[in-house]
Amino acid sequence: MATSLNTATSQRKTEGMVGALNRQWEVELADTLHSYGDWITMTGTEALYFLQSAPAPVRDSRFHFIIRCALAGDLTAERVLLQAFLPKAVRFAHTCRGLLSMTTEDALCSAVAAMWESIRTYKLACTKSVTGNLVLRALRIITTEYPAQDREVLVEVSPEIIDESGEWESHHGVGVRKAGTFSFQPIEFDSGVDKVMAILAWASECGALSPREVKILGTYSTLSIAECKAWAEREGRSYQSLCNQVSNLRSKLARAIKRTSLNRGAW
Repeated sequence: MATSLNTATSQRKTEGMVGALNRQWEVELADTLHSYGDWITMTGTEALYFLQSAPAPVRDSRFHFIIRCALAGDLTAERVLLQAFLPKAVRFAHTCRGLLSMTTEDALCSAVAAMWESIRTYKLACTKSVTGNLVLRALRIITTEYPAQDREVLVEVSPEIIDESGEWESHHGVGVRKAGTFSFQPIEFDSGVDKVMAILAWASECGALSPREVKILGTYSTLSIAECKAWAEREGRSYQSLCNQVSNLRSKLARAIKRTSLNRGAW
């Protein structure tokens, strides 16, 4: 049985929050069998693999299944989800502007807490783009509770950045601009969702796109063509109309990136 966030928090005084969570995982859950929804029994390691190795067609259904277990009161399922998203919480602690003024440990605690809250408050009606919704909700919690207070602009750029025409181009890194200077640092990404979520996180945080526009781009980027066509139909519009809107939003985002000096010349 997974222990609570309070238990892990008391351990972090000597190990750090992330260290305590990883140690708890290895000691209590990694090799322990647990039944999920009376349907499948797995160790913690197997449950993580069940989620992280899921091919695109079943990825949403697998994450949604574990979330349903968690929201039904299964603390182990909840803890598996947190472990799966722990690397993203660590990244938030180092890239979200509102957390940069904190000590590293406080920033990590705040980011982990936001990720955990996103899991605990997930709306089960959302069955598509599950991982993207979880990530964006966590970022929204962070940017709402810890708004940026200084002039520093930190932009995490995904492996695919949009140019002025709305096309995706291959780039990779984190751009930091402060008091008129700009530097570029490499960063690793661990899943397809990260290809768009990083830049959408910046767009949401700085107001380059509205929450609705971020949701449209995020959803479109994680669905197949067939799923996008079905989505457009549910919205009472044509697939071409949806594609045109996405193209316009990409161009709008590209212009916002250019205004912050994040263009090819600056790199």
